[in-house]
Order: sequence, then structure tokens, then C-alpha cells
Amino acid sequence: MKKFFVGNLLVLIALLGITSGCTSSNNDPKDQKQTLHLKAALSESVAIESLVAEVTDTRTTKMTEYPLSAKGEGDLSLLAGTYDVTLRGKTTDGRELLGQKQGIVLKEELSVTIPVEIKKAEVQGLVFGEIFNNGETNGQMMHPDQYFTVVNNSDKVQYVDGLVFAITAHPNVQPADAFTEYFDKNGEFPLFALIQFPGKGTEYPIQPGEQVVVASTAVNHYNATTHPNSVDLSGADFEMVFPDTEQIKDVDNPSVPDMIVHFSAFGAGGIMHPRGFFPPLLFKLDEDAESYKKHHAMVVDAKDGSKITLYTVPAKLILDAVETGCEGQLAKKVFPASLDEGSALVTGCHRQELLRRKSTMKNGRRVWVDTNNSTNDFERVKGQTAYPKK
Repeated sequence: MKKFFVGNLLVLIALLGITSGCTSSNNDPKDQKQTLHLKAALSESVAIESLVAEVTDTRTTKMTEYPLSAKGEGDLSLLAGTYDVTLRGKTTDGRELLGQKQGIVLKEELSVTIPVEIKKAEVQGLVFGEIFNNGETNGQMMHPDQYFTVVNNSDKVQYVDGLVFAITAHPNVQPADAFTEYFDKNGEFPLFALIQFPGKGTEYPIQPGEQVVVASTAVNHYNATTHPNSVDLSGADFEMVFPDTEQIKDVDNPSVPDMIVHFSAFGAGGIMHPRGFFPPLLFKLDEDAESYKKHHAMVVDAKDGSKITLYTVPAKLILDAVETGCEGQLAKKVFPASLDEGSALVTGCHRQELLRRKSTMKNGRRVWVDTNNSTNDFERVKGQTAYPKK
């Protein structure tokens, strides 16, 4: 299998012919109404007690509710335009139903089927705690000060050994593309990064209510003159070390364990897009890394005619997924509602905006909010957290 490493996200984007500008597919409403036939496709054979379609006009952001039948069907009379639809309901035995479809373009009478799943109960386990992809406010850094935390939201000791941090390949600033089509057909997300925690199984424990910090570069980024808005990350638990390029030479803190970089389109300039266009996720491999890469390789055609190997992850392996992005620029979500019903957004590059999972203290330990809805679960705060060496 061809092995491929890209040290600069812009290089890969250029090769694949992806742009990151704002795109709008909204249509101005017409005077004449059209009929939208909605049908829920349930993942299990269950009896519906109630089901409502929340229909949002993407131009006006106005949301209107429409009740559907016990069969999960309904005919809606709407002005021509572009709509996001969320289906919510309950089964007769009290379980919640949830389904989503974005960017439905209604120009004439249209029938749309929306997959609906039984919503998972509140998840407990290893999840993202903080995500700092945004960058400091003075805009002088390329983002080696990016970091994220993984928290143990369970009541038992968890181990991050072998856990994988990944970045999805579909830029949610863009409409549907070959990457979203691949997921629709195969149930696997194409990735732009596949980075694994070291350890053989029980080397890196996290106690209940505790966390580990993973830095792009685990050094003190603060400098009163050049980087007054950055913070000290020299006390991170793990860091990324990438091969040097002509433009960027990575810095290695020898006292901090290195993550295992199997593949990355980002490299030493940072581990995430500053506006969050490529959302992150955490998952556990179901086999050793080399076998996994062999079984989940995805070869794509580059714009210059060459072949590039990416990797994919089945949705069933994902422990946590956060639909990051930028306000006003979310065109097509990466994750279905079953993984993240909402989104956690910044307002632009270099705003020093931290995405932080909400939490409370309970029985002497911290408990984080985790409802698989990042709109509800995360708050955006000004200023990242410093993690200096102890």
C-alpha cells in the first residue's frame, strides 16, 4: 500500500482541489409553495408514539415544527428554498428518536427520506474536554499552540493507550462532496489525520473526573513581545512531533511523550484548522494499527493525476465526535445526529476562542455534560487554558 505523509494541510487541499472559501447554496424563497414529502426511515422496528419535523429555512434561520404521522410521514407545504430538517420523537416504550438531513433544496415537489435512529443515552467515558484550534489573537503564530484535552467522564479508571485522535476530511464549510458520499455509502468517515496515543494497554491511566492534555507543541508559547496572548503548554501530557519541512521545523519537548503520527495533513504548523472546518473525533482501534490502515485505506485521485492514500474510520468505533466549525460558514455537517446533533463554533481565525465542555462538581469529582449535542455540551470562552510544567 502506498504510504503518504503531508506536512501541510494547504498542500493536500490543493492536490485534492478543495477550497475553503465560504459557499452558499441558499435559494431566495419564491411566492409559490411546493410540497415536501417527508418519510422517516427507522433503524429499528419500533412503534412511534410521536414524531415532529423541525424545519429550518437556512436563509432566514426561522424554524417551524410539523407533526408527522405514526408511520413517520408527512406532506409539508413550503416556499421554495433550502431547508435543514431534524426529526424528533419518542417510541411507545419511551425511547427518543432522532434524525437529521441538511441542505434540502426545494424547487419543486420533492420526496425526502430521513434516517432516524434511537438516540443514545448520555454517554460516559473518554471524551473531549477542551478543544483549542482557534489560535491566539495577534495572529502571528501558525498554530503550534493548539491543543485538546481528553477527560474521563466515567466512574472507573480509563486508559488512553492506543486511543486515536483523528480529523475528518470533509470541510464542513463546503456542501456535500465525495467524502460525505463515501460515508453515506460505506458508513466510514474519510480522515485527514490519524494520530494515536502511545502505550500497550495500561501505561497511561486517567482517573474518574481527571484529564490528559495533548499539545501540538508542548512548550511555553508565551512571549510578552511576540506572542503575548499564547500560553504555557510545557506541562502537557502528550505532544505531536512532525517531520521538518522547508517552511517549518517542529520543536520536540523530550520530557513529554510523543503521539504516534500514522498520517497527518496538518503537520508542524498545527493539528487542526483554525476555524474548525475539519472536525475532530476520538476512537479505539479494533485491531493493530498497521492492519487497521490496510483495511481502511482510501485511495483518492489528486488534481495533478497522482494517487493519494487517506484512511477512514467506521462510525461504530467512534467514542466522541465534535462538529467544530465557524459561525455563518457551516454548509454541510460531517457528523450525523447520532454522533453530534449540534455544533461548537468559533467566530473566525485568531480570536483566541476556546471550546470547553460544560461541567459540574458531583460527589467530589468533576462530571462533564455529554448529550451528543455539542451546541448544548460546549461553551465558547475567550482565552485558552495554560498547562505549565509542574
